[in-house]
Amino acid sequence: MSLIPSLLFGERFEVDNIDKDKKKFDKVSRLEATSLNYKMSLVLDYNSELLRLTSRTVFFLGLAASLSDTEPVSKDPNAYLQPASWNEGQSTETAKRFSYVAYGKVYRYEKAEEDKMIAYISFGGLLMSLTGYHYQLEMVRVNNYVYLLIQ
Repeated sequence: MSLIPSLLFGERFEVDNIDKDKKKFDKVSRLEATSLNYKMSLVLDYNSELLRLTSRTVFFLGLAASLSDTEPVSKDPNAYLQPASWNEGQSTETAKRFSYVAYGKVYRYEKAEEDKMIAYISFGGLLMSLTGYHYQLEMVRVNNYVYLLIQ
């Protein structure tokens, strides 16, 4: 995946399970996946009409501070506390490179076992939890707004 200036997190994951606990909504599926390089854990609710995944599928997941093709990540921890406004004419090349794009807020960050952390993000009610070591998630901060990018 080519460089995205505002990328806060990026990793390739392999799908372990989809709808393991049975499908609860017609258009929403829940996947469980493991990262290929860092053995991070991911649980993600997603619109299954827009994104088609199967078990053992490998995909790239990124979390970006903006969809700008030129805006670098800010070092200011308060930089992404305000929601971005969306203008349909603002479509960028960054968004066009991905199969699935969502916008949400990091609402919780907690300690897990073995010195790992869990970041919880809501994308309009579709939830995500990402478990990894603190250094892997250091740019993903509570109350920040992020774009989910999947390819």
